[in-house]
Amino acid sequence: MEYKENIETAIKTLEALVKKMADSREEIAENRIEKASESLNYIEAELQKLAGEVAQLKFRIENKD
Repeated sequence: MEYKENIETAIKTLEALVKKMADSREEIAENRIEKASESLNYIEAELQKLAGEVAQLKFRIENKD
């Protein structure tokens, strides 16, 4: 089922972003602020993209294609 695959992909994306957030915390702790800022900007963009994909999936489920 396509919905299941889309949900699994979204979960994997979230898991990867959580790991990247942990890396960012470590970068901040090591005073690598510029690198942390780059990482956080990437995370923000990916979360916005994911939010759009989830909204689209929700719309398709609600309207049953």
